[in-house]
Amino acid sequence: MRHIQKPIDSEVLQRNLTYKKKGQRPELRKILEREQNGFCAYTDKHFKSEASTIDHFKPQSQLQEGEDGYHNWFAVSYTVNVLEKRAKWKTPILHPNDPTIEERIWYKEEKNDSGKTIIVCEYAPDDKAAKNFVEIINLNKNILAEERAASLSRLRKLKTSLGMEGIKAYLKEEPLNIDFHHLTEWELNTKIYP
Repeated sequence: MRHIQKPIDSEVLQRNLTYKKKGQRPELRKILEREQNGFCAYTDKHFKSEASTIDHFKPQSQLQEGEDGYHNWFAVSYTVNVLEKRAKWKTPILHPNDPTIEERIWYKEEKNDSGKTIIVCEYAPDDKAAKNFVEIINLNKNILAEERAASLSRLRKLKTSLGMEGIKAYLKEEPLNIDFHHLTEWELNTKIYP
């Protein structure tokens, strides 16, 4: 998974935007998308092919007075089942802006029951916070695991035809061709965005 950085000089904070004011939500969502480089905070999938929404990472029903705000809001794929997330919420849970998330959740290539290659998210067996994040967000649901595998297959074909330096240059020039941000960095062993 990718660490979501929340800039201290975010436009959200500078303009004092809030989720509570319905008229501000579209602008808030656009800013969150930009800050996340167009990728879902949970699935790491690019928004180019689907709509996004704002999600409160810690569900509103679980929040204490004053807990909600910019650091709890993320742009996520509209298809992420946030209702299911609220029903399954438990702690401890790894937060998307935790700087250790990239070391604590990683990808593994395996075969599903029908023999099809999939890419799943893994974590250390004793890392309960990472386990809860993967399970609550449902990061290993079959369709997402298959989409990751298809993206990785395309990436490997590009790598074969363009070479390592060629594909890095291509993806920097054509960032919309990156389907899964951290998966791409994982495969290429390089940072694409700072």
